[in-house]
Amino acid sequence: MTSAGRKRKLIAVDAILELLKNGEWHGLKEIAHGTRLQEFKIELITGFLAEFDFLEFDKKNKRVKLSPQLLLFLKKIEDIEREVTPKRRRADRVAGQFACSA
Repeated sequence: MTSAGRKRKLIAVDAILELLKNGEWHGLKEIAHGTRLQEFKIELITGFLAEFDFLEFDKKNKRVKLSPQLLLFLKKIEDIEREVTPKRRRADRVAGQFACSA
């Protein structure tokens, strides 16, 4: 598999996780519509994620939601990103000031 192919697959997984990060149940059709992926691909990806306990999969109703552990992990990542982003902006401004004065 090429690096472009791997990147597309990761983008698909990221899009699914983005839709699920509210912690609610989402139907496979809804996810397919929201990600513009075919439903069978959604089922393959979510099935894999559920196999490793990243998702809860309600096969009867064809719906999934993030596991509590993954939901907590993603929220912590978001908190860290919010913390780091302002620091990066300040560092970029300071670096820009030094670049302008050189």
